[in-house]
Amino acid sequence: QPSMSSTEFTNAESIATHSSAAESNDVPFVAQSDAIESVSNESTNTERLLLQRPTMEDLNELHALHADLRVWTHLPSGVHTSIGQTRTMLLEWLADWERDGIGYWVARNTQGEFIGVGGVRLIAAAASLHSASKRPESKQSSYIGWNIYYRLTPARWHRGYATEIARKALQTAHTLHPEMPVFINALERNTASCSIALRLGFALAHKDTDPAADNLLRCLYTDRPVDDSTIRAFLS
Repeated sequence: QPSMSSTEFTNAESIATHSSAAESNDVPFVAQSDAIESVSNESTNTERLLLQRPTMEDLNELHALHADLRVWTHLPSGVHTSIGQTRTMLLEWLADWERDGIGYWVARNTQGEFIGVGGVRLIAAAASLHSASKRPESKQSSYIGWNIYYRLTPARWHRGYATEIARKALQTAHTLHPEMPVFINALERNTASCSIALRLGFALAHKDTDPAADNLLRCLYTDRPVDDSTIRAFLS
């Protein structure tokens, strides 16, 4: 799965990829990352799941998930073909946690069994801020908004876990930075993910073809109205 520097999609079946409207003045909406580190979200719960900050110990389970062709029904080219590819992805997620104090969680049930991954990630106005090797020079770095992502192991599909994770992700984003828009980026052919976005109260804000995803049609959903410049910044 590509990082947000290219394209990141939600996939509700395979669980495969950020409260007022932003003012339209042709300048992307940005917010400051103040005080995020003061809020601990390393471990949290939903009705049925334990959501935890990932570690390198999760690498093998994450690779098995992302290397499973069944979770890439809507984008077969996204399958991970080496554990190194998954390691690079995981290092980016760990860097998010180190920098922002929030990022995607690993999801397990109450028995400790691996369910998948999901949560929210801050999307920086400058792509370099989401490099695994760089940190912002200050806590005043600008962000465009939140991205909701989730991917579940096939054995756990069709149980409502995707909606459960996405709802918790949305609540977390609204708690930490309610002034920032939340996005869900899904391929149009992935009707399950599109349905989850609508179920959570998101509206379709933009549709186009994505050159980073085999030129397939993508749908960008938001939890509030956003202007075109914010959409362009998010997708860049």
